[in-house]
Amino acid sequence: MSVGIKKWIIVLFVIQLIIKLILSTSPYFSFDEREYIEFKNKTNAVPERGFLLEFLSYLFPSLLTGRIFVAIFSSFVVFLLPFVKDSIVSKNKLLFTSLIVFNPLFLKLSSMYLTDAIFFTFVVIFVYLKSKKMENKASLISCISILIRFEGLLLVLINFIDLAFKKDKKNILIQFILLICFIPVIFKGFELYLRAHSRATPEAPYLYYLITPFMIQGLLFVFLLYALIKRFGKNRIIDLIFVGFIFFYLVFHIGGTFADRFRYVLPTILSSAYYISGIAQRKLKSIVVIFLILDLLLLIPLYDYRPFREYVKGILYNLTKILH
Repeated sequence: MSVGIKKWIIVLFVIQLIIKLILSTSPYFSFDEREYIEFKNKTNAVPERGFLLEFLSYLFPSLLTGRIFVAIFSSFVVFLLPFVKDSIVSKNKLLFTSLIVFNPLFLKLSSMYLTDAIFFTFVVIFVYLKSKKMENKASLISCISILIRFEGLLLVLINFIDLAFKKDKKNILIQFILLICFIPVIFKGFELYLRAHSRATPEAPYLYYLITPFMIQGLLFVFLLYALIKRFGKNRIIDLIFVGFIFFYLVFHIGGTFADRFRYVLPTILSSAYYISGIAQRKLKSIVVIFLILDLLLLIPLYDYRPFREYVKGILYNLTKILH
């Protein structure tokens, strides 16, 4: 890799970190953030979700310090994404990385004390290790990610499927042994999902999940369908992440708001960026960059998230009523 590209990677790291730190000062805070950060003040508290994040709350005296931690931790994906070993990534390292780290949803969630950005960072580490054929380390990361979000189990399943295609019996056994160590966490997570499912009053129809991965791309959604047709099937891990996270929430259909749906499919931006960067050649690359810059204008309303969230919620609610 040239010195010029390395310098650009550092520039990307600094710019996106500054944006996240600015967003972290937002007066808006979610219910989940308050629950996580106040975990340490509860008597006989038992972690119920985001196990690792709740225990980390003991390190942070305030919500702001917790947000800064998430912002810094998630920023290091910049140093992994350009080095994912793949022919498409190698041709468009900076574009592939920029499509992810400057995605408005990723920037916003990286500035909040939530599990989403940290879990996404583990997804990136997993993909990086798989691309480098570091199977044992990838298996370990997939298991550790369960401590952050129960969806880490999906990474384990993706790993099993990939190893099965490779007929790698040795690493399948290693993954299974590692998984056994996390059985208590898995059962607890499954219990929480069933509990949430039983009291769910979802606002969104099932088919909403199929369009959410396009919506979180902002203006770039105009390229995604064509990119999917052209590039789907080029990288098994990337494809499994895209399909897996859509259908995971399609199956569970956990209750919540329209806004929550965007968070749930955040890992798909890794796949979307891969597909779009795969078709971005010559003039099209310039158009993609322009659309990405225009997408960043969303950060203005996203700073004070509450009014923007209610506005988008209203639009989507009316849209689904029309479709029904």
